[in-house]
Amino acid sequence: MATEEERKIEQGLMLLENIKAQMAALEVQVESMMKAREEHERAKTTLEHYKDFEEGDEILVPIGGSTFISARMGEKKAIVGIGSGVSVELPIEEAIKKVEERIATIDETINNLQEQMKALHERYMQIASAVEREYRTLQEKAGGNV
Repeated sequence: MATEEERKIEQGLMLLENIKAQMAALEVQVESMMKAREEHERAKTTLEHYKDFEEGDEILVPIGGSTFISARMGEKKAIVGIGSGVSVELPIEEAIKKVEERIATIDETINNLQEQMKALHERYMQIASAVEREYRTLQEKAGGNV
């Protein structure tokens, strides 16, 4: 039958594993948000350069796979997704503002996730220290034979 110290150690170790899993999940979320931020930054940069072209200028449009098509500038508008698969056509300046708003939201989300990770790490360290103390107590009671 397990002693009180052994039960505390087992519970602490299970809690540590749970916290590790939570921190790993948060890391995945942060990485995903960082990729989304990079994508939005590229969109913003592209829109900012796009507004400098004149009507009739020829541009290359990336279509994926390192492939581009040639296009001529027309009206300066962008089609921007607003959520739930819905997109709207906006003047370039408004599209840039929309992308900047998204970047700010993404930054806020990243900061929140990082704060959660920091809090979990602090909790992890506290629990690890408590488990170590319990283990030392158990060793002392057993005369170092644990």
